[in-house]
Amino acid sequence: MRPLMVLSLIFAMGCISVRDVEDARFEPDSFEKVTAHHMRGDLELVGRNTSNAEVVATLWASGSSRDRAEARQRRLRWSAEVIEQELIISSLVPESRSGVDFYVVTPELVDSFLSLERGDVRFGGVDGFHEVSAEAVRGVVGGELLIDAGQVDLTYYPFDVTATVLDVSGPVTLALPFGPEYDLVIRGNPEEPMTVDDLGWEDTRLGDGFFSGYRGRGLARINIFTDGPVEIISTR
Repeated sequence: MRPLMVLSLIFAMGCISVRDVEDARFEPDSFEKVTAHHMRGDLELVGRNTSNAEVVATLWASGSSRDRAEARQRRLRWSAEVIEQELIISSLVPESRSGVDFYVVTPELVDSFLSLERGDVRFGGVDGFHEVSAEAVRGVVGGELLIDAGQVDLTYYPFDVTATVLDVSGPVTLALPFGPEYDLVIRGNPEEPMTVDDLGWEDTRLGDGFFSGYRGRGLARINIFTDGPVEIISTR
């Protein structure tokens, strides 16, 4: 872990914010999955064909004075280490008005298990099995998903054999490839709007707050449970 010596002060409405950036680097073939548990902050997981995997942590805090903001920031803790082919990321955020955001660069194919008490997850072109609990999940991802979130806005490319579940309390926007070899089942709120593009379904069924579309062998299945509005669009 090495500090990048980035410190900023933001003065707005009598509030001062401080930020410090640190990072840790790993061999990309040293792990096969990423596990992250932290209390407050966002996490972005980006897949790249790279010679280095990297975890960049932004430690931020605010207060009515610089001393108070820096005192909150000094109490923040984070770690990243590889244990038995698993990259484990964690943070400790003991106070409000502070947090740790993570930007994580990994190989393009990697599994992830991400649990955020407060914060959003953003995917940037990673494939694998991804189990996520967060306030919101966004970005571009492929593979198999198990998501528990307040809202979802994803471009998603499912594997050929997939059992994906999205359990969402708020709005869902999902872009899917046209002509899929998968089944889509949505169980939503009858009082919220639901829009589903024609993705080349062989058969569809509609009901009050319900949609199902079927095509092909049905080896892949996407289940969406939500209390919010739903929009399913084509990636093409």
